[in-house]
Amino acid sequence: MQVVRNRAHHNCPRSQMRHCRTISVEDGPVEFAEEGQGPAIVYFHGTPGGCEVVFPMERELLDVGFRLIVPNRPGNFGTTLGGRTSSVDCARLAAAVLDSLGIAKVGVIGTSAGGPAALSFAALFPERQPRSSYNARRLTDGMT
Repeated sequence: MQVVRNRAHHNCPRSQMRHCRTISVEDGPVEFAEEGQGPAIVYFHGTPGGCEVVFPMERELLDVGFRLIVPNRPGNFGTTLGGRTSSVDCARLAAAVLDSLGIAKVGVIGTSAGGPAALSFAALFPERQPRSSYNARRLTDGMT
């Protein structure tokens, strides 16, 4: 696997270019971003958007000392769809990113459309997670 560090290309918004990297796996490229120091969290972003929305939204996690690794899900930005359409595909791509970074254990967060990929990651790679916690709300919760 080849990691292309700090790759500046048109798919990654200019404000986040310093974060973007791409690895090549057998079935195509996987773009991801990372920021922070400390315990790692793999973060499956929602829709619309990609890794660029995570860092401002999760600034508190970074401020208290976590490292966020955010793969762009297939079909988003530099991670081409290429037939990778399931949450299982997304979970496997995230595992490839973690392998390329030498990370064995992670926390897992999935927001919105990233939730199914987070659950797939938990099911496929239980040995990579020291603990898991899942929280989901119906769209109508809290609405009158």
